[in-house]
Amino acid sequence: MHILTKVHHKNVGRLIGYCYKTCLINVERNAEHASSVATERVLCFEYTQSGSLDKHIADEPACRLDWSTLYKIIKGTCEGLNHLLSAHQKPILHLDLTPANIFLVKGKTPKIIGFGLWRLIDSTKMHQTKIFKETHGYMPPEYVDTGFISNKFDVFSLGAIIIKLMAGNMGYSRCFEMSPKDFIQHVSDNCTKRLHAMPGYSPYEIDILRVSTCVEIALRCVDEDREKRPCIEDIVHKLGELEARVKTIMLLPHDHRQSLLTDLDPGLYSPKESRLYMSHKLAQDGAVTGYKSNWSRIDSQSGATSTAHGQSKDLSLQTGSIPQYMSLQHLRDITNNFSDERIIGRGGFYVVYKGVQQNAKMVAVKKLVHPTVSTQVEFEKEVKLLMKLKHPNIVQQVGYCYETQNLYMVHEGKCIFAEYTHTLLCLELLKNGSLDKYISAACSGLDWHGRCKIIEGVSYGLEYLHEQSKEPILHLDLKPANILLDVNMLPKITDFGLSRLFDQSRTIQTANTSGTLGYMAPEYLRGIITPMSDIFSLGVIILEVITGHRDYPYDIRSSSKEFIEHELQNWRNRLQKEPGSRSLETDCQQIKKCIQIGLICVNPERTKRPTMKKIIDMLEGLESTDWYINNQLSSHEIQEEL
Repeated sequence: MHILTKVHHKNVGRLIGYCYKTCLINVERNAEHASSVATERVLCFEYTQSGSLDKHIADEPACRLDWSTLYKIIKGTCEGLNHLLSAHQKPILHLDLTPANIFLVKGKTPKIIGFGLWRLIDSTKMHQTKIFKETHGYMPPEYVDTGFISNKFDVFSLGAIIIKLMAGNMGYSRCFEMSPKDFIQHVSDNCTKRLHAMPGYSPYEIDILRVSTCVEIALRCVDEDREKRPCIEDIVHKLGELEARVKTIMLLPHDHRQSLLTDLDPGLYSPKESRLYMSHKLAQDGAVTGYKSNWSRIDSQSGATSTAHGQSKDLSLQTGSIPQYMSLQHLRDITNNFSDERIIGRGGFYVVYKGVQQNAKMVAVKKLVHPTVSTQVEFEKEVKLLMKLKHPNIVQQVGYCYETQNLYMVHEGKCIFAEYTHTLLCLELLKNGSLDKYISAACSGLDWHGRCKIIEGVSYGLEYLHEQSKEPILHLDLKPANILLDVNMLPKITDFGLSRLFDQSRTIQTANTSGTLGYMAPEYLRGIITPMSDIFSLGVIILEVITGHRDYPYDIRSSSKEFIEHELQNWRNRLQKEPGSRSLETDCQQIKKCIQIGLICVNPERTKRPTMKKIIDMLEGLESTDWYINNQLSSHEIQEEL
């Protein structure tokens, strides 16, 4: 009773009340009458209708609980045991953790009961004792052999319960006959068959990930060497990490007010005359992909109401597509097991594969190779950043994979589990590839109109990163190879591995600079990071797109004024030869403006470079570029500074 008054957890049996009554009674002993104290002890527990868990241990897969229920039971039992072993000044050992001592509430929520053998234990010590009641199959070998008790006692029992739930009593025996790798595969295959057989069930990849994780945990729990068993905190943490990967759904920020009003018929629901009340009910479990809205119009004078049932709203249209978790096996399938024939690009620490999904839609699968701590951090940073970004000129994330496998191997003569994390990113596939293929002036099909759209698109994308995001984001590796083109030759910025969230109130100085020479600002080479680092890179890209040559501003051989005139003449000659060309002078004015913007952006003095807002204003004609004349630099000055 005393122990139960200290325990309060949703997965531990709740003591509702108790009775402890003593009274004097007359007894007869050896023909003599005497008074004796009689004690009545009664405990009152919450009632569970579904009975104990031992009813659900079955060798036949068809007789077992469905996997979703099993997983909730396993997870709940782990959390309850964690509360006992970790949540008090001294760990509370159950010492009789069996399916018969786990009751189910409404068939799904497990509650640990049966504390008759419990102990408070000093976690730094081992105890040697003998328990009179033994439940064979759930006792760890060190207790059976020598009577030793430690906080790994209940962990062994937990592992046995998990295996029996997932594989039955016969499966529990087989786990000691098979290698861990084979047993995990055996259980996973059986569960996969059951999941496939379920009508209307689609996201089985998530459950397969849960299955393999639970079996791996259970096998470690029943290790004969108690030192190799995981502690209960690590088990709960592992399951928590798994749930975080499964449940993470990023809904991008979106102001619904404007779209909600403009979606209405103005004749019936004018915002000037009506008050609108909207109620949303979103799913609690799983990915939210859309919602329905019901509208009520209230007449302020009569109080009459009318309701209009809205159409289903697709969240992917309003907030950007929702990145979904993709299993490693799924990504292997769509890339033909990461075949060399599917490689469409490479980076410093990653390879990009073309993936073909079942609906024939193609995606780009970016796989981290030869991971180190630093490359893993960069890759994870890119995944998190892309989840937050929604803009027509930023490449969109379709899905991601972050899957940790426990590899069973021999190391220095010992069998160990080694963790290996597979990190992959699934992005929209842009068929025209990267901008660096189209820089050359000789590239056919990319006229001034197309080049202008690219300059504007990249500028809009960079403005979004710098100005419109909640926290400014610096790309720090902006170059033609990191700008992809869709079927309409619209640019999308990609590769955020080096990006940083930036505090506008300060300048960052670092000893670690990474990037691409020729596109890195002079101050960035010295370890100084500001938004102007990206502005410099943008300027180089603008000049390369206009001139059709690389390595600007290094190749400028004359003053800025002469350089502008030279490039204008080149374009004038080219435009005159193009059939159906638009107004020559209009195009030349636009070309001149873009060259001026590019030259201002590559100013060696970062304080003289424009902000992205100013660049957009100049591109849209909201601000004149005349002030550029006052900041004009000759190529000689640029060359000296660089």
